[in-house]
Amino acid sequence: MNQARVIEALCGWLNEIKWSGSLRVRCDHVTDARETLGLYLGSKVQGQGRTNQIAQVDILVCNEQERTVELIIEVDPNPNPKKLLGDVLPVLIADNYTPSNNYSPYRIGRTLVVFVTTLSGKAGSQKASQFQRIEEAVNSKLDLERLGVRGVRLCYGRTERETIERCQEIISREIKGGPGGLEPHAEERATPEDLPGKNPEPSPRSSTPIQGRSSEEGTMERLYISKGEAEAILQQRMNEAGIPLQSITGRCMFEPTQDSRGGKNCKLGRTPLWGNEIRLSKGKALRSEFMDMVERLVESGHKFQKAGRA
Repeated sequence: MNQARVIEALCGWLNEIKWSGSLRVRCDHVTDARETLGLYLGSKVQGQGRTNQIAQVDILVCNEQERTVELIIEVDPNPNPKKLLGDVLPVLIADNYTPSNNYSPYRIGRTLVVFVTTLSGKAGSQKASQFQRIEEAVNSKLDLERLGVRGVRLCYGRTERETIERCQEIISREIKGGPGGLEPHAEERATPEDLPGKNPEPSPRSSTPIQGRSSEEGTMERLYISKGEAEAILQQRMNEAGIPLQSITGRCMFEPTQDSRGGKNCKLGRTPLWGNEIRLSKGKALRSEFMDMVERLVESGHKFQKAGRA
C-alpha cells in the first residue's frame, strides 16, 4: 500500500463532502495544505516545544466553531497487532489536537477514530481475524466515552483500492446519522446524491474514489454482494477453472470443511470462509473482497491439482 496515495485519496474524497462551514479537513504528508497533526496530553506549552505531544495522525476533520475534533484517520501500510495497539493507545488517551503554528487546541470529544491499512492475502494469514478481535476488544472493554471517543474502526482490505472503498463506506455510514452520527449541519445536510462518492465527475485529487453513483442503493449494490449472487459467481468460476464443486476447494466458501487435524479450517482460514474470513454487513460481503477470495481459491485448487499429477 502506498501510504501517501491513500491519504491523498481519502483527503480529496472528504473534501468533496458538503460539510457545514464550521468543519474543516486537515491533512498531514500530502496536499499543498499539509501540516503536522499533533495530538497532546494536556496543553501545548509555549517554550517547551512538543514535550506533551504523544502522537501525530494523518487526517483530521475539525469543528472550527466548537473547537473539537470530529474524525481522526491514521493510515499505516505495515501493520501487525503489536504495532497496531501501539498506534491506537496514544490516540485514545490524547486530550486534544493543537496546530503546529499556534497554541489553541481542538478538544477530542465524541471523536470517531479510523485506522486504515492493507492486510496480506497470503494463505494461512491470521491478521484479519486478529485485527477483528482487537477492534471488538477496544470497543467493548475500554470506556471510550470517558476517553472522548465514540468509536474505533479498523478498516482494512487486501488491496489498496479495496481498503479505500471500505474506509469510504465506513465514514459514509457514520455521516448518515444515528445516535452520535457525524453529520453535516442540518441546513447543509447532504442528500444521497451529495454523499461521498456520488459525484458523476470525480475529483482529480482522489485517485480511486467511488464514482458515478446517483443513489445510495446504487453504491451499495456496487460495493456489496449477496450470498445468492456470490454462490452463482463461485459456481461459474469453479467450473471455468476445472475445479470440482464437491471438492474442499469448491465447498469451503459456504460450508464448514475439516483440515487434517479435524478443525474447521482450509488453507485460506476458518470455514465457511463466508462470514468468517469474509466479513459481512447485513448479510452481504464486500464484492472486491469476495472476488479476491475466489481467485485465491482457484489458485489453491490448481496448486493441489498440479501436486496430484506430479
